[in-house]
Amino acid sequence: MIMMTTAIAAHIIVETAFILDKFSPFLIQSDLFGKRFNSYGIDEKINNAALQTVLVGIGMKAIVFVAPNKIVVKEVGKPRTYKDDVLVKMRAVAICNSTDMHFLKGEIEGITYPLPPGKPGHECSGEVTEVGERVEGLKIGDRVVPGPVYALPCNHCYYCVQGKEELCENPGFADYAYAEYLKIPAKYCYKMPENLSFEEGALIDLLACALHGAKRSNFSVGETVVIVGQGPAGLLLTQLANLAGASKVITSDISESRLKFARKLGADVTVNAAKENLVEKVLELTDMKGVDVAVDAVGRPATASQAVDVLKAGGRAVIFGFHLKPAQINMARVFDRELEIKASFRTVGELDYRTSMNLVSSGKIDVRSLITHHMPLEQIRHALELIEKDLEGVVKVILKP
Repeated sequence: MIMMTTAIAAHIIVETAFILDKFSPFLIQSDLFGKRFNSYGIDEKINNAALQTVLVGIGMKAIVFVAPNKIVVKEVGKPRTYKDDVLVKMRAVAICNSTDMHFLKGEIEGITYPLPPGKPGHECSGEVTEVGERVEGLKIGDRVVPGPVYALPCNHCYYCVQGKEELCENPGFADYAYAEYLKIPAKYCYKMPENLSFEEGALIDLLACALHGAKRSNFSVGETVVIVGQGPAGLLLTQLANLAGASKVITSDISESRLKFARKLGADVTVNAAKENLVEKVLELTDMKGVDVAVDAVGRPATASQAVDVLKAGGRAVIFGFHLKPAQINMARVFDRELEIKASFRTVGELDYRTSMNLVSSGKIDVRSLITHHMPLEQIRHALELIEKDLEGVVKVILKP
């Protein structure tokens, strides 16, 4: 009798969890009697094999950030799709040199570990392997770029209806990309042009963010521009400034190999900030006036200050890099020179994704040159070490699940 009651109770819990999971806004996790289940079938508070068996399909490999500086490869349940979802087989996943490093080091306030399987991977491309019954416009075999998986706009809040999806008040979240498969609502998947490789597709999210930064910077024909930092995003911003018609693009970094990349991709002048004073050099190059636009593509207090200090009167600075600490800005200078300071956060989503794919497909922006390393998913720790220590001329690493 006790065994039968237990079995019935377990069945009710499983069915209830299934229903709740089915109707949660973005099908990522559900709360049931204080116990949370995500779409991989991993219960964050208990280890219940029966629930995992019902809630997920066969297994897949995924990366799990167990704690700061501790990463493991685990076998987890493959996500199950519902009516409006697609399941995407990851073909290429790029490591984000900024956000993923902060997650690795445990530097982001309010984040608890272990992270859900696959998180924080978000720069990716793949092939559709399952399609929900209500999905239109996508089919099995389509090559797609999903995203932004970290912030799916709700499309109806105050900011979304103004076209500012990057500021969405109620963002949803898809599965993350450091895994063999990713589930996402189909409307957040974009077909890739035929001449785009999976590796190039994995860099579309980064380019979409850089494109949003370029729009916030409002690069214009004939202007002088400084891009502080020549990591992957900085190199894309350098290309976008040139594409917009800047008369002179000055770039800075502390890595000679990255400055070499910058020159290859169109920088007119490169400054090694470890050897030269960037502000003094910019003033020397601009008849002591400064530049029209400067972008901080690093995200450190010193680089934010540099982006402001290199501006001419009436110039504008854009904070693009991921900042974790306060920066000291000379507000007297901002005031008496009527400087503008903006930030660029994430990407607008579909518009930026589609535009970015067109820019790469047409050859106007080069993302392929940024890819310096290819590795299997299981070698993610080694890849992160290369990026952290700036080894082997690394710029962008592509992982193959």
